Amino acid sequence: MSYFEMLSIVLIILGIELKIDEVKNWQKNIMYTKVIFTICILACNDQAFAVQ
Repeated sequence: MSYFEMLSIVLIILGIELKIDEVKNWQKNIMYTKVIFTICILACNDQAFAVQ
């Protein structure tokens, strides 16, 4: 399983969780969003290095 496939699954799971607690836990959602952006940036960097 590639890093990218793993990332996709994580994003889907987080997406489902975010929809469930959308309003209740907005502070936690902000944290999740920051984590997701960080993971995406790292994944993009990894993909860029892999291509080179």
